Amino acid sequence: MRKKTEETRKKILKAAKEEMLLVGYQNASMRKIATSVGITAGALYKHFASKEEIFEVICDDVINRLFMIQKSLLIDDFKHVSDEDLLGIFQKKVSIQMLMKFKEDFPVLHMIVQHGNPDYYARKKAEYLDLSVGFATEYYAELYRRGLICKQYTNEELYMLAQAEFLALCTFLERADQRINEADLKAYETLLSVVSKGIQVDCGMDWGKNHEKV
Repeated sequence: MRKKTEETRKKILKAAKEEMLLVGYQNASMRKIATSVGITAGALYKHFASKEEIFEVICDDVINRLFMIQKSLLIDDFKHVSDEDLLGIFQKKVSIQMLMKFKEDFPVLHMIVQHGNPDYYARKKAEYLDLSVGFATEYYAELYRRGLICKQYTNEELYMLAQAEFLALCTFLERADQRINEADLKAYETLLSVVSKGIQVDCGMDWGKNHEKV
């Protein structure tokens, strides 16, 4: 019985994902989802309490993997990292690398940003910014400690920088729809490059003779 219940849940999530990607979260019909699975609306609610719960399960699968990828592209401990490798993190364009690993999930990311549940979007935005600002705080503090930059950024400044990057990412996702638009991706990369060059100038980042500037 438990195996059958799990199979039914998977069918519901698959049908719900197709429905939400087609018409958006707000316009998705629980009755249509139930019909697609071949069950009644009442039976559907035995598996999921609400459309919001279904939406969050679908999106959490993608968002949690995205956060894991983001963390894997960063460094947890700076103690044994060379100056060169530390500065190399600045060149990574982590958000671009994340996006390229989530080509198949673009429709879900687009739905979250453009047609999703506002409360869910707000929570995940806060999580993303917490992660980004937390890393940036330690990263720039380490750069300053090593004398690779001559300015200590405040938490407020780092939050604003992270917010600007996040809004640019969301703008890209809004336009991306079902696939990566190469022109928009190039525009997003250009923005990141402009911001990174501005940060280098602002903090006096010292690349040294052996480092290639971005």
